[in-house]
Amino acid sequence: MTNWEIFVGPVFHLAIFALAGHAPPESCNAIEGWEAMLQDRDPAIIVIGEMHGNAESPAIFADAVCLSAIAEPVTVAIEQGEENQPAIDAYIASDGGDEARKAFARAPMWRSEFKDGRSSVAMFDLYEQLRQLAEAGRIDRLVAFVPTARGPSEAAEREKALADFVMAHAGKRTLVFTGNVHAMRQPVSWGSRYLPMTAHFPDETTVSLDITGNDGETWACSGQPLECGPMHIDGVNAAVPRSVVIEEDPDAPYSGRLYLGTATTASRPYAPEPGEIGFRPRGLP
Repeated sequence: MTNWEIFVGPVFHLAIFALAGHAPPESCNAIEGWEAMLQDRDPAIIVIGEMHGNAESPAIFADAVCLSAIAEPVTVAIEQGEENQPAIDAYIASDGGDEARKAFARAPMWRSEFKDGRSSVAMFDLYEQLRQLAEAGRIDRLVAFVPTARGPSEAAEREKALADFVMAHAGKRTLVFTGNVHAMRQPVSWGSRYLPMTAHFPDETTVSLDITGNDGETWACSGQPLECGPMHIDGVNAAVPRSVVIEEDPDAPYSGRLYLGTATTASRPYAPEPGEIGFRPRGLP
């Protein structure tokens, strides 16, 4: 499986947000080809697949949301357990100040011992960026779309449950941020060849994109006993610019690629308390 990304830093002009209900395009970092993709495809669902654990994927996803919501608000769905929804709602509705951040840090996603990249510092920053977009009227709903498990199930059943949850909460245009296996629109090529989540969405109104960078690192957990820390990942050899490229191949696992235009950097888990990381970190102070 593939997927990598680029850190962009602060992406929103808050002064402009404060003055207008919808910020102009200049407040979003550019993604070459994004506007053309929206016009040509007019997708109802845009699935952006990542390899969890780097700083750049959440940053480019925030830009994709920002660019997609210029005309009207969008719905955002993030691969996170639904038990986190009350904390997410409270933070999105807050002023983003110290007390709000402390309260948000008590959500289950930041407190779990297992840190797979969805609880990274970069993800905490993404929620702040989405909060700012919601405050500016550019997001109408933010959904944690992983339903609470009710006993063991097969991979195919879990993927269908994810798809059903997203569809039940989708808006006129919905951007989904998830792992790159869930973002595939064709059966996986290993094991039982089950259908991933995105394969259950309407093909004619869905665009699935695989985030791709130029080598780098991501935070991952592996081994027995399990250890977590920065892990090297391969990317594209050429320095492709920051852009979206649609691939006209109905048999390809994705509709196209979202290129970062740079290497990835590992984003360590967000630590609500000093020294709290989870498992045994490799190579980080």
